[in-house]
Amino acid sequence: MYKYAKDIPRTELINLDTAFSNFFKKVKTKNYKKGKAGYPKFKSKKKDKQSFRLEGEHIVPTKDKIRLPRIGWLRLKEKGYIPTENIRILSATVSKRANKWFVSVNAEVEIPDIINTSDEIIGVDLGSKTLAVCSNGSTFENPKALKNNLKKLRQLDKKLVRQLKLNKNGSKNREKTKIKRQKLHYHISEIRKDSIHKMASNLMKAKPNKIVIEDLNVEGMKKNKKLSRTISDVGMGEVKRQFEYKCKWNSIQLVLSDRFYPSTQLCSSCGYRNEGEDKLTLGIRNWTCPNCGVSHDRDFNASVNLKNYVVGSTMKVYGEDVRPQEHGAILNEVENKQ
Repeated sequence: MYKYAKDIPRTELINLDTAFSNFFKKVKTKNYKKGKAGYPKFKSKKKDKQSFRLEGEHIVPTKDKIRLPRIGWLRLKEKGYIPTENIRILSATVSKRANKWFVSVNAEVEIPDIINTSDEIIGVDLGSKTLAVCSNGSTFENPKALKNNLKKLRQLDKKLVRQLKLNKNGSKNREKTKIKRQKLHYHISEIRKDSIHKMASNLMKAKPNKIVIEDLNVEGMKKNKKLSRTISDVGMGEVKRQFEYKCKWNSIQLVLSDRFYPSTQLCSSCGYRNEGEDKLTLGIRNWTCPNCGVSHDRDFNASVNLKNYVVGSTMKVYGEDVRPQEHGAILNEVENKQ
């Protein structure tokens, strides 16, 4: 008889109830075809993610170990990541990825209020050649994790296809190849996340009052067949997600410029706008303003324009006005009340 914690079947039943509730809610509104919630399906042992959740006060983390109900004490590979003092543990989720087991702890931690008195504004231009170019002069290189490991990934994919042709029911060698492929995908994603974390943390240490980034239509950009892989390799959605919560923690306002704000096409010195036949293409990295004669680096110029971006204001430019829409979003505005 297997011994397991009572929380495991209980939480799975709660998840099943949520899945059915979402499904019937979509059916009632007649939008279930457009929505993400479909009819609940049983998890596959081979294809789906293996995970379970534990709740209660019996979850005890230390610097290098964690105690889970029924399982007992487990040693942690990464030490010192889970806070151990002045916290209340709510739950722990154990999951398997790339043949490695992970534990994620959900806890309540009291974070002291941070008073930010800085007036500095930093514009951040995201790109594919460089991960980010900032108006304060900082530049962060794109590690191009997928591009640098694409050859290995293709070799493993071809190997999987050959092994499937030899044995349609699968084999132990094919399972080993699948694990190698999973580990490579995990390695690629961790390189990408690490570079984004370092970039975001570096900007948080500068403690500006505002950080301005573009509200990019990432899904629309991925539809371009020539750029889809490059855009995916950057991880722009992850950049926005990390900026949102890190700015909130550090009492920094995160400003999203209007999606149609031409930060790349404007001269940051005089406001001249390149348009029509003079519109800058992706291949042009440096250009000289025909109005004032100032030479610009494409990405740094865009970051300065983002720094000068003001929601709801009118910017005077050569030939016409560029008016950012009033619905440009300001996220995570923190009011420090004494």
